[in-house]
Amino acid sequence: MNGRLPADKLKQLHCGGYLYVDAARSWLAMVRAALEDGIFLNLNFAIDAYRTVAAQLKRFKRRFEEIDATKIDPDASQIQVEFNGKTWQLKDGQKYAEIPG
Repeated sequence: MNGRLPADKLKQLHCGGYLYVDAARSWLAMVRAALEDGIFLNLNFAIDAYRTVAAQLKRFKRRFEEIDATKIDPDASQIQVEFNGKTWQLKDGQKYAEIPG
């Protein structure tokens, strides 16, 4: 399950983050191929790579707030998602974060 991979299935990258070993192999091959074409690819931050469920949840809760599902405005422009049986709305000025797991 996403966010619950054992440590032996992860490979650390130069940014300090981790990727699933097969994804890391593919990522590094793509980086090398891009360099041959004069293109530089980079994961800038560890948070851009693999995240545990706990890290995903922390990021999600920073960006979303729980709302009362009975008071949802169907014409509202804010993004709303269902998570753990509750309705959450993206906070003003925040970028979308995927639901944990």
